[in-house]
Amino acid sequence: MMDDKDFYWDWLKHEDNLFTNRNNLLLVAEAMLFAAVAALLATTGKTAHAALLASAGLFVTVIWILASLKHLVPTDPRLKQKLREVEKRRADFDDARKKWWSNHWVIGFVLPLGLLIVWSIWLTMIICQ
Repeated sequence: MMDDKDFYWDWLKHEDNLFTNRNNLLLVAEAMLFAAVAALLATTGKTAHAALLASAGLFVTVIWILASLKHLVPTDPRLKQKLREVEKRRADFDDARKKWWSNHWVIGFVLPLGLLIVWSIWLTMIICQ
């Protein structure tokens, strides 16, 4: 049977792996939608199709933010706390890092928030044409 330290460590690594893979997938989806909208507007000028794809980009971004927050707010801190309880050296490591301005927050929240703003502006511009 696995001891608590190994269990929580493996679980934390698993959650980080899910977080990374999810962000990679959503970033690729965003890039493909962005390229599709740009290509549609540049070649055909079909604003209805471009607006539909931009709306899909907006939707994907909202999903990205919600999924990241689900990881960043309840899951990640709880696992780190459990790991600190069974591995005392972890507390020193966590205290030395900034809490909310970590790479996870930048990639999982700040980047999609910026994309949400870009999609909103772009969709508004398409609709107002």
